[in-house]
Amino acid sequence: MARDILLIVYNRSLFKAHWAIYIPSLADPGIGKKIHVQGDVLNGFTLQFMRNYCLNSEPLTHQEVPIGRVADEFVVDGPGGDEVPDVTPTDRIEEVALSVAAPGPSMNSASNGPPTGKAQLRDCQSWVIDMVAALVCQGIVAEEAKEVVQNAPKH
Repeated sequence: MARDILLIVYNRSLFKAHWAIYIPSLADPGIGKKIHVQGDVLNGFTLQFMRNYCLNSEPLTHQEVPIGRVADEFVVDGPGGDEVPDVTPTDRIEEVALSVAAPGPSMNSASNGPPTGKAQLRDCQSWVIDMVAALVCQGIVAEEAKEVVQNAPKH
């Protein structure tokens, strides 16, 4: 059996959208796991697995973009209950997520002096693109998933 894997795009009017991966549970598609990096380009990002994440009650404006389907063997659903942040992987998809480095600081502070070149800003969107590429490389999602995230809304 397979289930959907989604890109959640949290739209923002002034800044780039925040991206996260969402995998609905089999028991209740409105509850699942959110896999994302949180932080900013000045300080860097950290990976987080949000277990028992209730997408149906998310107050932030967001879009759900289907990325593809994954076999159940790659996903372990949470035990239920309250939302719980975690950093320890419990299934193959989370292991792949952990293998993709969270972006470090990629924006220079003004106190560091003048810029030495064009900054290559790495953020949650670049991390999701890299994670989906890793999932494709591992044969967990189809090749088309890379194109889906490349064309996803950025704002």
